[in-house]
Amino acid sequence: MTAPTPWWENDPELEEIRRRTAEQFGIDLDAARSAEPGDSDGFDDLEDLLVVEDEPEDPDPVMVEFLVGRCRAELGVARDVLADAKMRYDAAVLGARAAGYSWGEIGNVLGVSKQQLHRRFRTRQRGRP
Repeated sequence: MTAPTPWWENDPELEEIRRRTAEQFGIDLDAARSAEPGDSDGFDDLEDLLVVEDEPEDPDPVMVEFLVGRCRAELGVARDVLADAKMRYDAAVLGARAAGYSWGEIGNVLGVSKQQLHRRFRTRQRGRP
C-alpha cells in the first residue's frame, strides 16, 4: 500500500512559490526533482543544482541592509551624536551666558538671532531654576 500524497506536494500556490524561489536562486528544479534522496549519481555537489550566473554588479540594497543592518546601526549612531551635539550646544550657550556674553554676542557666533536664544534659554540660565 502506498502512502497518500501530502496536500502540500501538489498545491499550485506552493508550487508557484517554489518555482519563483528556484528561479531567484538559479536552481534547476527538474534536476533537483529527478535526484532520489541519497542518490549521488546525478549530483556531485550543490554546484550541479545551481545555474551559475554572473553576480550582479550592484548588490540589492534591501538585501544588504537585511543581512548587515548598516543603515539601522548608522541611524542609532546619528541619534546618539545628535543628542550629544544638542547637549554640547546647550552647555556652550549657558557657559557663554555665565561668562558674561550677551544674547546678541552669542547669537552672532552661532548665526542665530538673540531673540531665538533668549526664548530658548531664558529659563535655563545658570543660577536660575
